[in-house]
Amino acid sequence: MENNQNEERFNQAQAPDASVSGVFGHSWEILKRKFPELLLIVLVQILFSMPFGFGSMFFPGHYMGSFTNGMFSFVYGILVMMPVSYGSSWVFLKAVRGEPFRVG
Repeated sequence: MENNQNEERFNQAQAPDASVSGVFGHSWEILKRKFPELLLIVLVQILFSMPFGFGSMFFPGHYMGSFTNGMFSFVYGILVMMPVSYGSSWVFLKAVRGEPFRVG
């Protein structure tokens, strides 16, 4: 039942013109409607991605430091960044489809 409602909502959504200006304008209209929420999501993504840059500061050294930094980046990427990225992509998709979402 829910899939039918989603398909109807998607079919009712107005598709932009198949041009660069049409898609760009459509994107800006979506962004204008939900700007504070979408900006907050982007800022949270930036905040959570900062530890990738700090890894070399905490794990100095040539061989062992780069290995430790790589392991930290790998584990952090899987445990933290993947869920954050998937969640933000899900919210962006809901915004484009016109579905309600809540940022909290």
